[in-house]
Amino acid sequence: MLNSYCINRYSKTLSGSQEEIAVFMDMTALLTELLTRIDSGNGSPEEIQLALDAIYSVLSVQPSNFHRHQPFWNFFNSELIPSMLCLIQTSGETAAPKTSILHRSLHRKESKKPQRINIFAVADSPRSFYQVCEQVIRLLAQVPDAQDVWVEFLRTILLTPPATKRTETLKLLKRLLTNQHRLTELLELMASDSSVWPILIECIEECAKCENEVAVEAVRSINSLLESINMLIERPEVLEEFSDLFYTKICEKNANIEAEEENRITEAIHKASSGSSHLPKTSSIDEESKSVDNFLEKLRKELPRWIELTTKNHVDQNIQQFAARIVHENATADENNTSESQFLNCDAIYLTTYSVLSFCLRFRESTISKEWLLEQVKGAGCMAYVDTKWLAVVQARVLNENILDEVQIPLHCALIDLIEDYDGYNKRLLSKDVRKEEPSNSTDIKDETDNSTDMKTIAFQTWSKRLIRSCWRTITEILTRFPLKVSKKSSHEKTIVDGTEASLESMRTLCTTLLNFKLDKEVLWLYEKLGEHVTDLEELREFIVKNADSKKVFPMTRLDALGMDLLLDNAIQCGTLSNACWKYVVRGIQYATELERYLFRITKNSNTGYDVAEKGLRELLENFGQNELPVPIVGKILDELMLKIDCLLDTAVKTLNLNSICSFLAIMVSSNEDILKYSDSQIDRALESCNIIQRISRLVVGSSTRPLVHRMKIWCTTKEHFVELTREKFPEEVSKRAISSLHDCIKALLQKETPGFCFNQILFNAFQNVLCVEVCKPETQEHVVAILSTFIQECPEMIGSGWKPLLGAVKAVRISTEIVEGEPKISHTNQAVLHFFKSYIELEKPEILMATLPEFFQCLINYLQTQDSNLEDQEVCETAFAFVLQIQGILLKYFEEDVPAQEHLIKRIREREKAHLFVEEAYMQKVEHSFMPLLAKTLVEAPQFGVFPSQLDNTSKKPFPYFPWHNMNDRQMAICELILNMVEQLSSLVVTCIPQLHQKLLFDLSQFVSTIKTTALGMPFGVYSLCTIILPTLQKWVQREKYGFLSSIEVKNTSIRNLKQATGAFTELIADYIKEFSGKAF
Repeated sequence: MLNSYCINRYSKTLSGSQEEIAVFMDMTALLTELLTRIDSGNGSPEEIQLALDAIYSVLSVQPSNFHRHQPFWNFFNSELIPSMLCLIQTSGETAAPKTSILHRSLHRKESKKPQRINIFAVADSPRSFYQVCEQVIRLLAQVPDAQDVWVEFLRTILLTPPATKRTETLKLLKRLLTNQHRLTELLELMASDSSVWPILIECIEECAKCENEVAVEAVRSINSLLESINMLIERPEVLEEFSDLFYTKICEKNANIEAEEENRITEAIHKASSGSSHLPKTSSIDEESKSVDNFLEKLRKELPRWIELTTKNHVDQNIQQFAARIVHENATADENNTSESQFLNCDAIYLTTYSVLSFCLRFRESTISKEWLLEQVKGAGCMAYVDTKWLAVVQARVLNENILDEVQIPLHCALIDLIEDYDGYNKRLLSKDVRKEEPSNSTDIKDETDNSTDMKTIAFQTWSKRLIRSCWRTITEILTRFPLKVSKKSSHEKTIVDGTEASLESMRTLCTTLLNFKLDKEVLWLYEKLGEHVTDLEELREFIVKNADSKKVFPMTRLDALGMDLLLDNAIQCGTLSNACWKYVVRGIQYATELERYLFRITKNSNTGYDVAEKGLRELLENFGQNELPVPIVGKILDELMLKIDCLLDTAVKTLNLNSICSFLAIMVSSNEDILKYSDSQIDRALESCNIIQRISRLVVGSSTRPLVHRMKIWCTTKEHFVELTREKFPEEVSKRAISSLHDCIKALLQKETPGFCFNQILFNAFQNVLCVEVCKPETQEHVVAILSTFIQECPEMIGSGWKPLLGAVKAVRISTEIVEGEPKISHTNQAVLHFFKSYIELEKPEILMATLPEFFQCLINYLQTQDSNLEDQEVCETAFAFVLQIQGILLKYFEEDVPAQEHLIKRIREREKAHLFVEEAYMQKVEHSFMPLLAKTLVEAPQFGVFPSQLDNTSKKPFPYFPWHNMNDRQMAICELILNMVEQLSSLVVTCIPQLHQKLLFDLSQFVSTIKTTALGMPFGVYSLCTIILPTLQKWVQREKYGFLSSIEVKNTSIRNLKQATGAFTELIADYIKEFSGKAF
């Protein structure tokens, strides 16, 4: 009624009128009378409360211009406020400072009113008192010169009462923080007086140390404080209500901090630059400097064109082409000087380009070291051939000069986004250009670019961030006041349960605040607490081991579910902000997975009746208390958590930058290793490991649409782990899953390479590493070879540089024959290898066969010469040798067809020419300076072979006239090199093959060389093959027999018999050639 009366009185007046003055005088008289009743000390507590309520009613209707009426302001400032301060002081236990307004007011009034009523004596009196205080604060905020009074009043009402009696104090604080106008006024006061923020935090901290419900209210108060800050950041339009003076003050404080940070960074860069810019002056350094200068100059010229590109994948392709051009130019610049091309390949230039751009785009914000640069280039999971000296020169160049000074790079372009996704320097999520699926609805970490046009928002964020950091220790103490996991013993104590729930809710709000401010260390602390207390994985595993034979349900409460929900909901953003958070995210995933599997095992029911109409986990738990949840509800909760985990993995693939997803994968790999090393149960650890392997594979496969540099580093993070899991020491289920995951990952990451790159070589190198292990099981060998066959059948044109390790993997298979019921039988591994050979021969792409036949033939020959000769069944050997005959036919066919030439084959045949000429020249020099007798003096001078020995003495001093491919084109020369390589392999096989194959091999080789003369290759080519390859091989064989490099008499006799057969066969072939070429140069 009093409130209505006051409102009616003010409604009938105009500002500044006599009627308003009269109303102010009446209000002053009314307040004076009410204050006199309170100060008299004669009234009962109920009367005092009524007086406070009346004062509240009067103050609540006072206009903002109340201070213009001097009598009212004098009463308000010199009577009302001191009286309220005295009242709270005499009710509390803390003495006021001697220099404060409170001390002066007490000293003045002690003689008149020695006794005061304790406002905490009656339950509702504190509420009435703090309602008055709220109105006093509202009115003080309207007075420009009342800042000191306001701060002192706020300090007294918040800190004077005993901490155990501050329930209404905290409620007042929450009202100030949740009311937008009061919050604005309070923040402007904080900007003017730096002591206000510590007052608020100290009040909450002292309350949190209590043992009653005040501690719960303290936790809720810190939640309200954080929610208010989040609201202002998420609603920038509210910041427009702040005065310009507010932004001026906070900008001054921000500028001082930024200047200190800038000085620190400048000193760090200067220190790094001075420590690495002085390189020793040597000729090798000069050469490297020229190469680096050439590289950086061309990179600078390419940047303007890359900036114009609109998609990141297009930019990445241009960087690959740039690297290929650099290597090609280095290789062809000076054929006699291969120092540059020897230490640099496309992969090294490609990764160095990313590293240089990453550093130069943040030249004033970070430092670079040779170790960092080396890790970026050599630790990226590719065949990067680069000299450390060259990288040292690159490091010195980018430290001493910014290569981007003359390049105008916009804030937003595909190049900037690509580099940001690569290094994750600003800790942002993956930019949308890489994601080809539907746009994600997930919110990114607050990005500075979103607020770059609003300097007020940036200033407020910087200032608020500093406030949070200044009291971080206090916030952690408040949030850890109650345990995050309530024990069974404490579950019946309402205060502890309410405090724990309030702490979890405050942590959820705090998580949002930390993400807004990008406070990485603080986010890590939050996840450490959640991971260690909410997801107690060790306790769960111990419980499962103890109750393996029973159906006892693991206890789970509502708070446990809420903690898990908080951990998973913010995993993407927090993991991006601090990579160390992934450790606790993976721990939470393991916790939910193992609990879900245990629950299913004891209930044998996968259908928990989950209602799809329910909105989520928090809504599901609204109707349940803090006791242990029933099994059906636990099942529903776990269903929801597993859905969140699936969503987390899908989102991680689409949104995590390279640094973050590699950290996520590394933590999962480490977790799986721990399971396999320290788990007691073979069955349990196999199931757990398979689950993790599947998730790792899911992340790797999902990353297949990323740029090449992403795929390189992601594969480098997981490859060795997959290879390690195929070892015999691990359970069979784990090995099979690891090999299947290798297949899935390589198939997804395999893409057509830019010429010169060799990432696919690293992909298939994993299979080679698996098969090269001595303890590799036969089942594993069969599985791997079968997978390699599928690659040949499905995507041979995409294998590229992977052909060499692919064929090397098959070459590493240990071939053996199984004994079944005393009879030799082709093993499954051998069958898989034969199927692999068949798949390769059936390829219909000449360019692939020509590029890979040398490696394939080595693989095939190795298979033939390692076959067990003690077994009578030679079916495998004969089948493998049949592929040799098919290859011979294919090569002769290609020689007459228009097939593309292979550059590396042409290079090899040129090297063959050089080697042959070198040997011929060395031989002639040896003959000239030797004392070897002439043939005419050793043999009878008769034309036994159609020529006299004296004539042979003269021709032996002449070098070989020319090479048979001298007049052929590049395509034919490439085929010639393949045929010569095959003849070399077969000639070597004549010496080392098994006895059962020897006669057939001799016949085939002699028949093939004899057939050459009837083909387009011509007779000279057959003569060259016979003289330069086959006959020297027989000569080495003779020397081996002469010096006795054999293990036993039996082997020696067999070898001599084979040698005689070979000599006879090839002598007959030579005689045929001599008869046919009688009288010619040959």
